[in-house]
Amino acid sequence: MNKTEMVTRINKFNKENSSVTLKLGHKNNKNYFFIEAEIDNAIQKELFELLQDSILKIVSCNDLVEFNVVGHQDDTIELIRADDVDGYSVLIADMKERNNLAENIIELGEINFYLLEINRGNDNIKIFRRYSKAKSLSKGLLFKSISSKLSKIDGNIFQVDNIIDFIVFNDTEIIIFNRYSFEVITNYRDNYIENLNRALEEIDNSELINNMEKFEEDCKSSIRIAKQFTKAMQENSINLILNNPEAIKEAIKEADLPIDFTNNKFQYESREQLSILVALLSDKYAKTLIGKRITTE
Repeated sequence: MNKTEMVTRINKFNKENSSVTLKLGHKNNKNYFFIEAEIDNAIQKELFELLQDSILKIVSCNDLVEFNVVGHQDDTIELIRADDVDGYSVLIADMKERNNLAENIIELGEINFYLLEINRGNDNIKIFRRYSKAKSLSKGLLFKSISSKLSKIDGNIFQVDNIIDFIVFNDTEIIIFNRYSFEVITNYRDNYIENLNRALEEIDNSELINNMEKFEEDCKSSIRIAKQFTKAMQENSINLILNNPEAIKEAIKEADLPIDFTNNKFQYESREQLSILVALLSDKYAKTLIGKRITTE
């Protein structure tokens, strides 16, 4: 999906042919609990206009790019397949589980996020927003709780505003506006840790690094390193190095990197070398130097 296609899909929804439902969410470790809130038709239309205007404004001001685990580019929104986000699959499954539906806000517990779902026939857009009572109200609606229903009032009880963290088309494509909130709501950071552990196990089994225990300890102290190894696992760049040790010395020499590679092993000495070795093991040098040499020789 490109940006033009996304705008076209959004514009197929309007306040006359669409309905809006609201769910308040509580995330407890890796599980999700919800309240389904009924909204009268007049407020649904008001919410629809608020949400559609906000989404289209954000989209118009940013480029749409593929999600990059290593970092977020300025002036972009990011696309990732829902199937690649394990936490989102858990969220949807829990939302369909009747035992995860609370009868009232007291039973639900602290509200961590809410989602507004715009429905039009078989098509829907889910709109997610991380929630805190401390958040200032930018532009939006205020509600009070009545059992599992919500009614609009003037008091500052519950806020739905025009800030959007991410949206999901038909539970298949996720568009991320706020990277941090997306990671928090979907537990996506767990993915970084899992990939780091897989990568470290692969490296340890390969006996590619001397002083592996120290390297592993240093890696696990940084979420940034975990993100880089997630990229490495996606690009298969660790295997690129493992399968072509003859290219590594030349790559290190050409890039003038302060690390030794002797007897087909990296000589890891201290944390000062961490970013260099992680870059080698991820995609920075493997793709631009080692990979390039493999394809040109």
